[in-house]
Amino acid sequence: MTQEVATTSYPIINYNVTDEQIAKLREQYTGLAIRDGDKKSYEVVAKAASHMEKIRTTIEATRKALKDPALKYGKKIDAEAKRITVSLREIEDPLAETKRAVDDEAKRIKAEMDEVERKRVEAIKAAIDGMANLAISKAGDTAATLRSRLGTALDITIAPSNYKEFTERAEAVLAQTIETLSTAVEERDTFEAEQAELAQQRADQEVEQKRLDKQREEQEATNGKEEAGPVEESQDAQAQGEAQDQTDVLSSGSGQTTAKLANVFKQDSVALAEWAMDQLTVAMASIPAMKSRPGSERATDLHDKLGTIQAETVKLMEGE
Repeated sequence: MTQEVATTSYPIINYNVTDEQIAKLREQYTGLAIRDGDKKSYEVVAKAASHMEKIRTTIEATRKALKDPALKYGKKIDAEAKRITVSLREIEDPLAETKRAVDDEAKRIKAEMDEVERKRVEAIKAAIDGMANLAISKAGDTAATLRSRLGTALDITIAPSNYKEFTERAEAVLAQTIETLSTAVEERDTFEAEQAELAQQRADQEVEQKRLDKQREEQEATNGKEEAGPVEESQDAQAQGEAQDQTDVLSSGSGQTTAKLANVFKQDSVALAEWAMDQLTVAMASIPAMKSRPGSERATDLHDKLGTIQAETVKLMEGE
């Protein structure tokens, strides 16, 4: 669409001041000065300044006169353009709004599709990573747990319709995982079998050690009993002999023993009296062991005699 624009003719720009006139004025007025106290030179400079001011103001008035039609024409140009623009926007704006709505919907649909695609790719990558993670060794893995993960890997099916452009990658990762887990299961089976065998050997050794320990203890107990019999009999015989010797010394008869003890106290030998009491005490202590052996009647008789001697000794010591 072509808009016809009306043309307007303008007068020639003429300020009635030529470059030659300006050069002449510069030559005429440049260098003028006022001498001190010289009225004439002052009037010359003042007249020149007034002349230049008048020329300048005349040019300014002429400029405004020449420009005024142009300013008015410019305003008409602006007003007409604004009027036409308003009319055009009334047509354009609804069209632009309709287009914007379609564009926005297209952007929304594209964003949704991009998000669906992003999630699809992430899901496939996560599935592939999951396959790879099955082969990663973990603390506490047993043959059973490894075999379970191998079973999980063997159950996975790589469908091209699901993995699309990632199908080859998924197949390669799954194959590597199955190979790694198969090797790990075999190695773990061997290791656990060896450990079980070692554990059984240790258990058998512990059982055998306990049997040997028990056998040794029983043998030691048997040997101890065999050795204890002669020793006890010897000790009892020795005790009985010592008791008998002490009895022979102290008890050839209670009267004789008492006389000997009385003689001891007469000699003021307290040490000997105490020694005699000690001997009596030792002899009395050996009597119970003698009663458990054959000939206990003699032990009982000896016990009675020693008791009599001990009582008489006490009396003598108190009397002294």
